[in-house]
Amino acid sequence: MNKKARAGKPSRKRWVCPLCSNGHLAPSKPRKNSALRYCLPCTSKTGKLVERECPALDNQRKKKAEAKKESVKRKRERRPPKPRRTKRSWMEEPKWSSTCGRSKHTINIMEMTEKICKSKAWDEGLNKACEYRRTHTSKRGTLVATRLWDNTMKARGAVSRKETRLHGPSLRIRRGSAGGGVSGRAGEYYGVTMTVAVDARASNTLSTLLHEIAHVVHDTALDTEVVNGVYRPHGMDFNIIMLHLAKELWGYPRNPVGAGYMVGNGYAPTRHLEKWLLQQIEDGNQRILNFMNIQKRGEE
Repeated sequence: MNKKARAGKPSRKRWVCPLCSNGHLAPSKPRKNSALRYCLPCTSKTGKLVERECPALDNQRKKKAEAKKESVKRKRERRPPKPRRTKRSWMEEPKWSSTCGRSKHTINIMEMTEKICKSKAWDEGLNKACEYRRTHTSKRGTLVATRLWDNTMKARGAVSRKETRLHGPSLRIRRGSAGGGVSGRAGEYYGVTMTVAVDARASNTLSTLLHEIAHVVHDTALDTEVVNGVYRPHGMDFNIIMLHLAKELWGYPRNPVGAGYMVGNGYAPTRHLEKWLLQQIEDGNQRILNFMNIQKRGEE
């Protein structure tokens, strides 16, 4: 017995004309040039080929499509799809989030860093510092700050100096233990390194962040000021740049002298800025809350 005899006759389906509804039995897969596939009376009437349809096969295809859709749905329920990764996904990692002070506001440190670095006010602040120093610079403050953020994006916030050397000066943030506050250091070729305690206040984080980024812009564009034979990295020109950004970003109202600056007391404006930010956040200053991407609400 040959294979064709064992297989038996092929199954036949009913094919129906969509115009006259007359049916005809034919194989489930007739050839394209088979007369069984076409309704010849309707073809002669219309002058166009009228192809018959097979309701049974259409129902089978519909059931298969629904079963496949249901199968995909069950697989997704058993194993949810992985979240979509983008070049900014690393910024959403928990280590960049911080719960601040009594208000319990949660802020993203890297999002605030991006806003500070991309501010358009760096050039004007640098120009004011140059006017005070009676000098000029070939550097642009906005370009320096933007490059710092671009390098941080390329390094994806890497903390290791070995990793960041491939991309140039960038911003690195380490998380400290509770009660440790915020500290940092910065330089033209070094970039910025900060240690932020898990319970650090938002005012402390913001003021230190701006302070260190201002160091990178100042050190890249201007030489360190020398007063009475002593190098003053926190001199008047540095504080002019920093407080100009504070005014543009958050509405800080003081100049360096009004914030307590004196020769030998260059940290005074930063401390005053921190106290001012703390009070404004507790009072619900919407401009600052918007900067931190949080809604105005009462303290928890």
